[in-house]
Amino acid sequence: MNAYLDISDSNSLESLYDQLQDQNVSYEEALRMAGDHHTYQIRISALVFLGMIIAGLQIMEFPFMFQTPEVECQSPTGEWFDCVPNDTVCAYPIRPKSGSINSVIVTYQLYCSHHEYRIIGETSYMIASALGVLALAPIADKYGKRVVLLVSYIITCLSLLGSHFAPNWIIFLLLLVFSGLGRAPFIYYGFQLLVEVSNERFRSIGVLIMGVSFALGAAITGFCSTIINHNWEHFYFYFIAVPSVLGLPFVYFWADESPMSYFPRYEYDSARKALQKIAKINRFYLPYFRFTKENVHYENYVSDNEFITEKITKKHSAYSYLDLFRYKSLRLSAIGGSYLSFATYFIFYGQILALDVLARNPALVAIVTSLIEGLSCVASMRLLTNFTRRATMMISFSITTLAFFLFAMVRKEEVCDPGNNDCLFIFEWIGFIELCVGRFWIAMLMCTTFVYANELFPTVIRSRGSGLINFCGRIGSVIPSAVIYVCKMTNISPAFIFGAIAAPASLVVYFMKETKGIPLAHHIEEEEEEAELRRKNEEQQQGIRLNL
Repeated sequence: MNAYLDISDSNSLESLYDQLQDQNVSYEEALRMAGDHHTYQIRISALVFLGMIIAGLQIMEFPFMFQTPEVECQSPTGEWFDCVPNDTVCAYPIRPKSGSINSVIVTYQLYCSHHEYRIIGETSYMIASALGVLALAPIADKYGKRVVLLVSYIITCLSLLGSHFAPNWIIFLLLLVFSGLGRAPFIYYGFQLLVEVSNERFRSIGVLIMGVSFALGAAITGFCSTIINHNWEHFYFYFIAVPSVLGLPFVYFWADESPMSYFPRYEYDSARKALQKIAKINRFYLPYFRFTKENVHYENYVSDNEFITEKITKKHSAYSYLDLFRYKSLRLSAIGGSYLSFATYFIFYGQILALDVLARNPALVAIVTSLIEGLSCVASMRLLTNFTRRATMMISFSITTLAFFLFAMVRKEEVCDPGNNDCLFIFEWIGFIELCVGRFWIAMLMCTTFVYANELFPTVIRSRGSGLINFCGRIGSVIPSAVIYVCKMTNISPAFIFGAIAAPASLVVYFMKETKGIPLAHHIEEEEEEAELRRKNEEQQQGIRLNL
């Protein structure tokens, strides 16, 4: 029953059919028989790839989209001269210089405004992304992943198309907010669907696909900005909006419902039909079997290598975010996971701003970081396959902390004379390289937390739990712009702040539970029982050590 089935093997099918006719089957067994790393899983991975590559294009486009152009002003005599926008100059006619980059500042004629439009745009987008994940989590738990994926993707497509035709800056900003509301839930719950229908090995491959696609989007943005006269309207429309719309039919036909989505409602017949559909797509033959309808059986591993079977008779109830803190088995996962996600996103997006400051070349930053992130995703897949989740995160956070503190300890004011521009230039490139080393490990953490957050919680509350973790992470992505600004004003190294945020994370990971090799739980009662068994086993092991 653990082996994969081939439709041509009629003898094994007949014997297995007889075995399953009157037996209950666990979800993991049924998924294995339906094919847990084949065509259907590749389709879901393709949808995650689509969402992440467009997210990479959109996020890495921000530095170009909001770049301040070079302008020229018209004197009272009618002559045009190079100028810098200020209160005096803005009293005269002003226009962008010939050949200057076409950005939002040019399109909506915002030359004379003193607002930080990039900070406004990025912050609004990230806050909307956080709220979108949090708001759609209850819908994903109650109605399943498919409806969330469709609604969020349609919102994204409409907002991206509308951005191209926005008549003014306010409308454009609102549409940018709606694109964040749709994009983040589509990516996150699309990956959650992949976790629920895949084995552990394919989840690691999914992490690789997700990370490489984001890096590819960043590389395309940087590459296009170096070979063409960058026009944000054309790039936004042809590279972001149009591919998103073309992907809508694939989302509609490929994003089937996760069989796990039916378990909280005890709709086991619907779950069986969903698994049979997966088996059909994968060209596997899944014989008739049944899940228990009145109660669900699950197994817990005990220290004496025996398995016990328990029954859950509690009726399904609608859980809320408060239940994440009400149940002891979920409390640490919610609090600890939220901090890990906050630290990861804070450093990940803060580094982009810090690298911009050092390199002063958005195209170079986009290309270099994409290469680093691609290599990091390959390494993370290997680590997730060969090591535990906790070990991978502890190693990554420790090295990240060390890299940032070493960089923060060396001050360019102490090494270089104020007038020695060559020394300052060399120092900035050394800092750029050191931050890239930290970038490698924090990108690995970004990939790992996507898997880990979706494995921490049972099915009945998985979207809420992982959605809360992702919400805290995206709040962390909003803060770096303000932190970088404060660091400039106070002469504090941003690397010191990054290291201080990353340092406690290794300790938090130590107290978190391990999820590698453990089947995904379906109900909170399973999680409570498992936590109790872990506590008893730890007490027994401590007693054995004391006796020795």
